[in-house]
Amino acid sequence: KRTARDEGECSSPLEYPHAQLPLKFSFRSVFRSGEKVFYHCAEDFTAVKGSRSVQCVDGKWTKLSLECEKIRCGNAGDLPNGEFLHEGEGFIGEKVYADCKTGYALKGPNYRICKSSGWAGEFPSCEETCTAPTVDNSVQKGGVSKYFVGDIMNLTCKQGFQLNGAQTITCRPSGRWQPQPPRCVASKVETQQLTDQKVGCQAPP
Repeated sequence: KRTARDEGECSSPLEYPHAQLPLKFSFRSVFRSGEKVFYHCAEDFTAVKGSRSVQCVDGKWTKLSLECEKIRCGNAGDLPNGEFLHEGEGFIGEKVYADCKTGYALKGPNYRICKSSGWAGEFPSCEETCTAPTVDNSVQKGGVSKYFVGDIMNLTCKQGFQLNGAQTITCRPSGRWQPQPPRCVASKVETQQLTDQKVGCQAPP
């Protein structure tokens, strides 16, 4: 009976971790002596050294020298006024998270992810901020607590109070507002009403 070994032929090539054969080789069970097959690295892995081919010699396959390593993105780059915190060693599928220094706030997404093409996602930035000023008897819309440099804040006063100062202020570097935040003071009508009430409540002589 004819066998692969008798003819110097080889059976299916061996399986290796992180390396794969094209389908045209995977479905075959007999290979001629001297024939070569070529491996490639599995998805999310890249070749670092060695040959992709093995050869059928006297009924046996030569050993595969190809070494595949999981794709690694490495350093995510410098984040001015902050840093990237790695959740692992920068391998594919892992993320780095942006962390800003005190006095700075994140603008953009808070993470990037390692893909086969490298670090993916918009590069974030750490920007100087201004804290919303405390203006008694004012109305603040939107509930924003921090503003970036160049942002504008519009202030209005509660009913019965009027603005003393600029209605619009702008966030400047070093956390300063320009011009200075205004105050909300009791309107003249409200002040007069309070005065009248006090007069009306005075004890008779």
